[in-house]
Amino acid sequence: MERDMLRRALIASALEDCVRLPLLMGRQTYLTPALVADGDSITRGYGLGTPTTQNWFARMVADARLAALTFTSVNSGTDSETVAQMLADVATDVDAHFVADARFVNFTAIGSTAILFGGTNSLYFGTAEATLRTQQIQWCEDRQAEGFYVVYLTMLPRGGDAPGSFAAARTANNAYWNASGLDHCDLVVDVGAIAEGANVLNATYYQDEMHTTAALARLIGTLVADAFCADLGICAAVAAVPDTEAERFDRALRS
Repeated sequence: MERDMLRRALIASALEDCVRLPLLMGRQTYLTPALVADGDSITRGYGLGTPTTQNWFARMVADARLAALTFTSVNSGTDSETVAQMLADVATDVDAHFVADARFVNFTAIGSTAILFGGTNSLYFGTAEATLRTQQIQWCEDRQAEGFYVVYLTMLPRGGDAPGSFAAARTANNAYWNASGLDHCDLVVDVGAIAEGANVLNATYYQDEMHTTAALARLIGTLVADAFCADLGICAAVAAVPDTEAERFDRALRS
């Protein structure tokens, strides 16, 4: 009798392991997704005391609500780039970082993310708004086709020697993306509407009527993090996601 009970217990344990082991193996083989920002000098952090940590993208990925997520961040911001140039470089600057079958945490199936924050240089160097819009749409739709979750950020104002047509073109472009952007991407964040960013002569937020100070970069990073977390629903709620059976078993093995 005791021998029979022991045999049944061993069989039950083996069957339980057969269920748990594939889950554990799957958890271990999930790849880390990439969070990639493509943009110009504002994304790179031009003029900031510590560009790599004070630019808006660095502020976004350092947001406490994203701290529970595991991802690789890539800043592909390049000084003076137009959207046409971003398209020319996108294979190496963005697409090369795509990770398929990626998970952030707790088996949440959210893949790699690509963010576009660009266009002011295009307008500055004479690209027509309609042409710029076509380029932005191509960037976003092509990244979606690659498998990215795509985020578009509307443009900030620009002063200094910007051409007289700049303000109207920027306004029209931002209006289009706010109205129809989700036809081409997964999320639109209206950075161009940040109240503190409205006046390029305000030295608290602009270095030179074009490049952001650390204060404005921080506001942009927080706004993008707000929208990103709200749209995906995986940031603040991550800690509250209950453990799976496989995760509890894995933790027991490690303890």
